[in-house]
Amino acid sequence: MVPKNRQHDYFSFESILDREGNLICYHVTMIGTIEADGLARLRSDLGTTGDKKMAFGKITLRGVDRKINVLLRETDSHIYYHSVDTDNQPIDIINYAAKGWRADEVFEFREGDRVLLEGR
Repeated sequence: MVPKNRQHDYFSFESILDREGNLICYHVTMIGTIEADGLARLRSDLGTTGDKKMAFGKITLRGVDRKINVLLRETDSHIYYHSVDTDNQPIDIINYAAKGWRADEVFEFREGDRVLLEGR
């Protein structure tokens, strides 16, 4: 039984197909927590002219590894980190990146923030 005060994390993905039915990409939605080791790092020296920026961070998701594993199998991918906590709940840490004005937004995330991230 899950304690009433426990926040629920969320992970979902949807396949995006072209008109011929070929897979183009996946649209991923996740809600999790930013932990100390997942705080975003900001790079502002990218692009051909060195003036583009990107942020790189990690989001921690608890209890949603079944859905994550389906996407990992479909894409032959892996996540940054997977383990189990003391209550035998799975913990997954997923890397993410944001560019442009979104990089500024995620750079403002602080430890303990609950965030919704979406992307392709």
